[in-house]
Amino acid sequence: MLDAKGRTVTQSAHKIVVGFDGSPGSFAAATWALDHAALIGARVEFISATSPTHRPATSGEEHLLLKEHQDQLLDDSAHRYPEVPIRVVSVDGESSEALLLASETATMLVLGHHRTDGLIHSALGSTGDLCARLASCPVVVMPAPVPKP
Repeated sequence: MLDAKGRTVTQSAHKIVVGFDGSPGSFAAATWALDHAALIGARVEFISATSPTHRPATSGEEHLLLKEHQDQLLDDSAHRYPEVPIRVVSVDGESSEALLLASETATMLVLGHHRTDGLIHSALGSTGDLCARLASCPVVVMPAPVPKP
């Protein structure tokens, strides 16, 4: 496996999986996961999923925007966490399914909260709720930054 600067590194036994969709909550989750990975010597795997069910109108522009967010994340990570091996995985399908599958080989799963309102999303949101209940590893949910007035 290569670190953010392209150097070969020994693969850590610890893998932190992060759900990443480019939202402020997912950036908060990424930062926390990278900080934690640097502390424990873990590698980080970012999972980005595009769901035809939740986003039937997903356009090429949205895919491009997600790719730009991924590139920004990788660039920032390479500078701030050069010692942490990072992998980005893009998946076509339901994010909860991809994250639950990844949790089977993870030390921990880190998700960002979107700060959505409503009864269905009152606690964690649908993906966060499913992952918190069904993941094969511990789940950390990071709140999105509070917007400034």
